[in-house]
Amino acid sequence: MNEDRTNNTSVTKLLKLFGENPTQKGFELSRNLGISAGGISIVLLVTILQFDKYDLELVIVAISLSVSLPFWVIYFGALEFFIYLGPEYFKYFPRVKDRISQMLQIAGLGLVVAIGALFWHISFWVGIVYIFSILIAINKVAIYSREFSSLLYDQAGNGNDA
Repeated sequence: MNEDRTNNTSVTKLLKLFGENPTQKGFELSRNLGISAGGISIVLLVTILQFDKYDLELVIVAISLSVSLPFWVIYFGALEFFIYLGPEYFKYFPRVKDRISQMLQIAGLGLVVAIGALFWHISFWVGIVYIFSILIAINKVAIYSREFSSLLYDQAGNGNDA
């Protein structure tokens, strides 16, 4: 019974709706995210590789970016493939969305770690503030995602499940 309640939250319904009904605009937005983040990754990596001396923080930055960059390219490529095929093939996206989501998570984590290590290189305290900021942002997303999805779900005329 409890499992049915968690599967019927407005957040779950909204995410399911987005995952099962992808749009051209959604693919383009996600692709642009991948291109932008990949570009940031490559610029940071090229900049770091030009340094003469490396400390632990810069090595972490280089490794994190080296891991995340291929995943950004694969993420971008997978989405570009669906955009190229067109809306008639969007119905196949739910079959691969979990794998594409995993690519995004790995690439995003690599970029977050790299930026954190870069801040740590600048100053220990800047790195600490960055870590706390990330934790607060994750907390806020968790708190507000339910409210936001309930608002959107209600405005779509699909009833209130709260």
